[in-house]
Amino acid sequence: MFNGKCDDILRRADIGEEDIIRFILCTARREAYYCAESGLHCIDVPCFSSSIVPLDRQVKYNVVRKIWKTIRRFLGNSTERKITIFDDDLLKVNLYITVKKGTLYLDKSGRYMIDEYDARSTSCVQVTNAYKLYAYLEARIEEGNLIRINVIYLLKKLVEAGHSDLVDAILELVLLVYELKNGNFDKIARLYMDLNLVLRKLSCFRDVLRDVLPEPQLLEKLKHKIKPLCNILP
Repeated sequence: MFNGKCDDILRRADIGEEDIIRFILCTARREAYYCAESGLHCIDVPCFSSSIVPLDRQVKYNVVRKIWKTIRRFLGNSTERKITIFDDDLLKVNLYITVKKGTLYLDKSGRYMIDEYDARSTSCVQVTNAYKLYAYLEARIEEGNLIRINVIYLLKKLVEAGHSDLVDAILELVLLVYELKNGNFDKIARLYMDLNLVLRKLSCFRDVLRDVLPEPQLLEKLKHKIKPLCNILP
C-alpha cells in the first residue's frame, strides 16, 4: 500500500484527511529507504515538510495549505500529540507527533530530507525557517525510563536488515491506529491481529531494535499478552 509513488496521492482531485496521512506514511517509507541506500545515519529526520511536495507552484500552494490544515486539526491546534498504541502494566507505547520550526536540510535533488548530523558530511540544500513534522516512537518499560526514537531511523534500521515487509506492517499498523482514533471501530480486531504480527516479526530482530527495546525478553512477554485478545475478538 505504501510502496507506490507518494506524489500520486497528492494529484487526486479531492484530497481527504486519510490521503494526507497516507502521503506522510509513504514519505516516511521513502525516506527510510533513501537513508539506508545512501548510507546515512538519519537519526532525527522529519516525516514531512512543504519543500518536498513536487507540484507546480500554484497547485503546490493549495495542496500544502490543505496538508498543514489537516496536520493542525490532527494535532488539535497544538504543536504535538501523543497517540497511545499499547498500554499495559508491562509496556506503554505512544506515537509522538510534533511540529518544529527551523532549518531543513535536503539532498541536492531536493526530494529527500536529511538531519543536521548527516548534513555536516553530505552536500545538501538548506531551507531556513521551515516547518517540519516529526514522528517518534515512545516506549516506557514497566517503571523504567522513557525511550524515544525517530520513526524514520527505526524504519531505516529495518530496511538495512532486509525486512521491508516489517516496514510495511508497521506503517499499516500506524494507519489502523489513526482510523480507530477517528471512530472506525470495526477495525479493532484487525488492529490487535496486526499488532500481534508486528510483535512476532520484531522478536526475530532484537539486534536491530536494541536501541528501542533493551530488554531481550520484552517482545516475547508482549506476544503472550496480545495473542489471547486476537483469539477472542471477532
